[in-house]
Amino acid sequence: MKRSGIFISLVILVLSLPLCGFLSFAAPDMAMDTTKHHIYKCVNVAELVGDTVAARQKYENDYLLVTGLYEGTKTEGFSIMDSSRHSLICTVKAGVNIGLGSYSHGDSIGVYGKLTFDLVGNMRLSDAEKIIKAPVTASDEVYFTIDGKSYDKSRSLSRSVGTFDYVIPPLWEGAEINIKEAGLGTIEGYQYVLNSLTDADVPPESFFVCYFDKKLLVNPGYISLEWKVQQAVIKNITGGSPGWPHNVLTYYGQRYACYSERYNTPLGDGYHAEYIFVPDGGRGMLMMLYVYRETHAIDDVMYTARFAHAAR
Repeated sequence: MKRSGIFISLVILVLSLPLCGFLSFAAPDMAMDTTKHHIYKCVNVAELVGDTVAARQKYENDYLLVTGLYEGTKTEGFSIMDSSRHSLICTVKAGVNIGLGSYSHGDSIGVYGKLTFDLVGNMRLSDAEKIIKAPVTASDEVYFTIDGKSYDKSRSLSRSVGTFDYVIPPLWEGAEINIKEAGLGTIEGYQYVLNSLTDADVPPESFFVCYFDKKLLVNPGYISLEWKVQQAVIKNITGGSPGWPHNVLTYYGQRYACYSERYNTPLGDGYHAEYIFVPDGGRGMLMMLYVYRETHAIDDVMYTARFAHAAR
């Protein structure tokens, strides 16, 4: 496997926060876009129709790959049922030909969609956009992407940085670099040299998961000035004057402040640099940084970002 990759100095020393005034806003064109790249939990339809109250509390507005038996077409779309013939209505995403003619009553299938509830509590799998043969899963914590890539969270590797926990695909362990131990910077965190995980001739691609502690600030109270701290960090890493953040509430309830920038290596090679910041109650903030020219590992990146959360 190749070891070449992007190595960025992360010597984050924010001595002051001189940023002021008004900067132009532009919503970034992000590869790490949670409205386009979803991580679908695999759930059997019996769990949903067996207790709709529990299903709503656990999965409302989440993206699921629902497995069960194909029942047939309905006025609203089609339905998938459990072995006791309790069914869930699925409505097809606008503009999508889901290929219902390929399935017969009783076929074992999986349907990609979003679990929603109307004003009176009726449950639907909305925006169904793909049907596959029902996958065989080894645990209750298996997740899929729309192109069929799967992740077993129970077998993923747990990591901690600052006050946050996250998981990585097992293969990432071979691409992991501790930033402090490698002398890449003083910030706590890890770099994942993703292009090293393939023998293909692909451009460097890296993902960083770091924790920015307020102790790195001359005045720890500045941590409450979230956007100023974020812009100072970005300026320290990739230079320039970042614009306003694009604030996002993800479908899994996490709030992100996102920036899309450029990173130029000392040799003049240009890359996309995408930042996601997740504040942690005035103690610090998580920073995820994706540097790429081509997004070969975007599914892995979105899976890792999906489960990063403040733990303590």
